[in-house]
Amino acid sequence: MSIHFSKPGPRRKQALLILLPVVLVLCHSALAGDDDYLSTGEAVSIGAGSLAVTALGHYVKHRGPVSQPRWTSPLPLEEGLSRLLGGKPKLGKRNFLDDNFGAAMTTTGAGVLLFATDLAYPPEEKTKNLLQSQFLFNFGAFATKGVTDLFKGLVRRQRPLCYCAPDLAEMRDQPVQPDDFHSFFSGHSSSAFYSMTFLNLRVRSVMRREMSSDEYRKWRWVSPALSFGWASFVALSRIQAYKHYVSDVTVGAIAGVLMATLYYSFTADAQSSVKEASSGAPMMLQVTFSF
Repeated sequence: MSIHFSKPGPRRKQALLILLPVVLVLCHSALAGDDDYLSTGEAVSIGAGSLAVTALGHYVKHRGPVSQPRWTSPLPLEEGLSRLLGGKPKLGKRNFLDDNFGAAMTTTGAGVLLFATDLAYPPEEKTKNLLQSQFLFNFGAFATKGVTDLFKGLVRRQRPLCYCAPDLAEMRDQPVQPDDFHSFFSGHSSSAFYSMTFLNLRVRSVMRREMSSDEYRKWRWVSPALSFGWASFVALSRIQAYKHYVSDVTVGAIAGVLMATLYYSFTADAQSSVKEASSGAPMMLQVTFSF
């Protein structure tokens, strides 16, 4: 009898990449006594909840019960806006953000910039901020995709190409494709706005800490302008490619912002801000009543 050791497959590699930050955060949280840092229970709850949402969304989108599209026609003015931004529909219309690489480009870039920011600021406690921020950012990205996939599978909205140019859709190798009913809402938009919102919140926190009040007022517009400018460009590219309507990218943007705000609220920066505000409240009340 012989024993063969096989190399880990793609799914095992993905599982290892997912579990690695979990193990690191759990080990560090067990040693950390700072209230601003995630406890072991909180890290487990956030990680498990995020993966559960991701798995549920994937199942509903790809393996859930197949039904007729629940939303086919665009809202008023949406078809006109699609033609205005996208021009004349044509078969195979796409742009550089249209494939899987384009979908992951923004999240990957934001993760790299976030890693660099966490590595540099603040100078002390780099390990804590780095592990915690990357943990929350990555699991928030998983959860955002899960929520997006869940809506795609439940709503099953028809994509603009199939409605605006059904004759072109029928000319494809497969006239009816499963992805034709995943228009609502835009995954590119939700992931882009999630990534850029999380990064912007972190950068603005560093700017407030490292800059004087005058410098901050002068430069505070740079981070949101660049972050949301790029995220908006990603959203508009989905309309231009006839993959989504305006309502798809708008709801996707809102979902991304809400998810980023939620997951960033667990970071040490957000917890410190809450503590500072709460610690100042009694003094404010005392001063108010003293007058």
